[in-house]
Amino acid sequence: MLSRGVGKFMAGLLVAVIAVLVMPRAQGAEPSLAELLDRAKLAADQHKPLAALHAVQGAYDRLWADSPLFLTQALFTKQNAIGYGHYDPRPDLNFNQTDPLYVYLEPAAYGFQFDGSLYRFGFVVDVAVLDDAGKERGGAKDFTNFDYVKRTANKEIELDFIVNPLNLPAGNYNLKLTVHDKVKDQSVVKSLPFTI
Repeated sequence: MLSRGVGKFMAGLLVAVIAVLVMPRAQGAEPSLAELLDRAKLAADQHKPLAALHAVQGAYDRLWADSPLFLTQALFTKQNAIGYGHYDPRPDLNFNQTDPLYVYLEPAAYGFQFDGSLYRFGFVVDVAVLDDAGKERGGAKDFTNFDYVKRTANKEIELDFIVNPLNLPAGNYNLKLTVHDKVKDQSVVKSLPFTI
């Protein structure tokens, strides 16, 4: 009698587990990051590279949306960049009083506004020049402004701009950059050391 009850219980449990596994996902529920990565691995194991790439892209998009704003690159360049990843880094951090500072930044995990056909996103950059003691020697809020309208959610954007000659006395300085994401309403701060 007891074994028949246990058998019915186990059969019921098995049916419940199978139902959960094959039950369609609730409307609007998105797959987890782990599920997306599992899909990518399964598709790769089945020699379905396109399906694997779509799953990996979904995982990348999820990480992008869930991460705070950050910078993958922040440096001085020899001259204005030509485009994303197309720049020549400055070989040293020594400037004279009449040299402009060419700045190159690559933001990541910024937000997008989608209006049904176009993605809108943008940044504002504040600049401050700090001396060795941390005293602000110049700068500007909203020093430069970047606005983008694209047909795709472009995740390869560079921010490059020029800080005109500073006419500072000889010494060590930091160029403090505060990058504001207009969509996510988040900011990231990066300091670039330099010497006059």
